[in-house]
Amino acid sequence: MRELEKTEALNWHAENQRGVVLSPSDTAFSGSRLLRYKGTDSEIVVPHFVTEIAVSAFKKNAQLTYIAIPGSVSKISSGAFMDCISLDDIRLGEGIQTINFNAFAGCCSLKSIAIPNSVTKLDKYALVGCTGLECISLNGIKDIPWFAFWRMPNLRRVVIPPCVQKIDDLAFMTMHGIHKVRVFGQKQFLKPYKVPKFKDLAASQQFIEDCKAIRQNLTIYGEPGSCAEIYAYEHGLNFEQYSEWNKDK
Repeated sequence: MRELEKTEALNWHAENQRGVVLSPSDTAFSGSRLLRYKGTDSEIVVPHFVTEIAVSAFKKNAQLTYIAIPGSVSKISSGAFMDCISLDDIRLGEGIQTINFNAFAGCCSLKSIAIPNSVTKLDKYALVGCTGLECISLNGIKDIPWFAFWRMPNLRRVVIPPCVQKIDDLAFMTMHGIHKVRVFGQKQFLKPYKVPKFKDLAASQQFIEDCKAIRQNLTIYGEPGSCAEIYAYEHGLNFEQYSEWNKDK
């Protein structure tokens, strides 16, 4: 590791004030790509020279409880933290641009996550199965993909910023308990509704029951006549005008 890289890593570590900075002794690197973590530390800081976390780099790491990822990392690849069942604290730095398919899937201990302004792509299923999630803040993405919030029975609040231009029809359709979604500003409406395919009758019936629960519990907050109101109307959801755009209750 170059001296500059060591300094950057130590600075990132100091900013986070917890966790062990990864090193070549327990981590496989290929240049600036973090390929695989082989250690047993529970609290980890990704060094500042890393620009990509590779596919399945931390997959099924049951010891991991805390991860800090700096803005030097532009891409978190598919399944990078999949099934890290003890991971309950994720710090994402400004500069991250892409969070791929299943990146944090199955992180069932996670309670909340803030997606940085710099993230422009959040793949479908990126957070699938994060059953403990209660709060999500989306700050920079433009599209919310289908099943973005799937298998999150404890989710209560989603904050959606003005930059969101498209919400997939099925983005909010398979949760049980979400209460509020705030959509800021008037944005382009959705693509045509599509019905998912199911492997058996029981699965399709469960989907219908989930949709009923969402219609009862979910309130979308936005501006009258906006994409938010149209989305709520088209999906049988409650809608209320949200006037305090700069205040997050």
